[in-house]
Amino acid sequence: MPDKFNDRLQAEAIRHIQENEAYAALALHEPAHTSGQGLEQHVLDRARQMGEGVALGARLQKTAEAAKKVAFAATALLFCLGALAARQAFDGAQQGSVNFFWLLLALLGVNTLMLALWAGGMALASRKAKTGMLGQTLEWAVAYWMSKLGGKNSADAAAAQAWFAVMNAGAVGRWNLSRLSHALWLSYLLGGSTMILLMLAARQYDFIWETTILSESSFQTLTQALAALPQWFGFSAPTPEQIAASRIGGSPANAEAARQAWSGLLLGGMLTYGIIPRLLLLAASWIAYGRARSAFRLNLARPYYVRLKQKLIPATRVLGVVDADEDDRPQADPEPQQAQEETPPTQSYWLGVELDSAHMAAGDGVSEAFNLGNVLDREGQHAALQRAQALKQTPLVLAVSLQRSPDRGLKRFLAQLTEGRKSLTWLELCETAGYFDQDQQGRDIRICDWHQLAAECGIEPQRVAHRVIGTHSEREMKHG
Repeated sequence: MPDKFNDRLQAEAIRHIQENEAYAALALHEPAHTSGQGLEQHVLDRARQMGEGVALGARLQKTAEAAKKVAFAATALLFCLGALAARQAFDGAQQGSVNFFWLLLALLGVNTLMLALWAGGMALASRKAKTGMLGQTLEWAVAYWMSKLGGKNSADAAAAQAWFAVMNAGAVGRWNLSRLSHALWLSYLLGGSTMILLMLAARQYDFIWETTILSESSFQTLTQALAALPQWFGFSAPTPEQIAASRIGGSPANAEAARQAWSGLLLGGMLTYGIIPRLLLLAASWIAYGRARSAFRLNLARPYYVRLKQKLIPATRVLGVVDADEDDRPQADPEPQQAQEETPPTQSYWLGVELDSAHMAAGDGVSEAFNLGNVLDREGQHAALQRAQALKQTPLVLAVSLQRSPDRGLKRFLAQLTEGRKSLTWLELCETAGYFDQDQQGRDIRICDWHQLAAECGIEPQRVAHRVIGTHSEREMKHG
């Protein structure tokens, strides 16, 4: 399956540019036509054609390269900071004696705290949550760089902001920034470990520990627990006698062996409690980021895409006249629109959901065998769910009133109806002609709300249709 992430990223960039008045001067030409199966393919084809005029794809790639350079510079800086932190920790030693636990806490304490915060943040983050300070800092650095190169309102600046709008949000953003976070801390730990190795190779240090209120046995237990994992990897660790003799004021029988044991535990602790966890998480974040890229889809329930759907794939159809003329003159059927929406098969079951008497006309063309009626109460919902379960492998058309705002109860009911049959469910939004004539903005908002609910229930946008039900004899209807 081809990776369309870059195409979707370009479509989001087009949306960002068109919704931002600061980039109104950019020459984006609307294509004469689009092609493809489904709304998303139409949107991607449109974005590709519009982006060619301003080389948007190349500008997005330029932003990605700039982000990589900033990330590389930050990684190099963190390596130096890690080395500096280790040097500062050793410089505090008095007469060549270093407090082992204080040194280990200084080198691993902040890293462990930030690792715990990252884990908590990933556990609590919602799918739409935007990334935190790290992502904002990276965005500021790259956007500042791009704006300096091409101007504040240039196509480069627009591409940079659009790129970060995707790369710093949602699942893609969380795993993208997780990669960067783990890479930065891994570099910090590698810098610190390198400096530790150099310091231990060039100078002689005695490792000690001291306490006022804790017992000697407490430190022995703590040290042995700390040494369990490094010893499993083959690193040396001090014996109970060496631990006891390393208390400040003590004198180990074999000082050289004690120094080597404590040095092995220090390096082993840095590797097993710092470097290896970060390395594994970095690898896992790379894999999760790749999967998030593959799973990334445009949020076609956004108002921008809903309006675009009505232009690219006309979906509004006039159902007919409910109130006939007084002279009962025969009316010709309205001419069908050339809609490219995905229409349900002929033999599809139809179910009205809390429709009023006028909107019940939406089911007049459905044969009695396929008409499941209109759900009005809890008993009707229960019966409809039982029928839907029995007809799980057959197409189902759900008709709702556009004049009603979707609520949690209705969402729960529709989600239950579509469970296990998302690819066999269509949603029809029934609208009374003229109802929204004085409130087109309210109509657009209501349509977006229903599209959002359909997306949350797993109904594809091309399976959401608008039907205008006439309440008078006028044959000219305003289509959405």
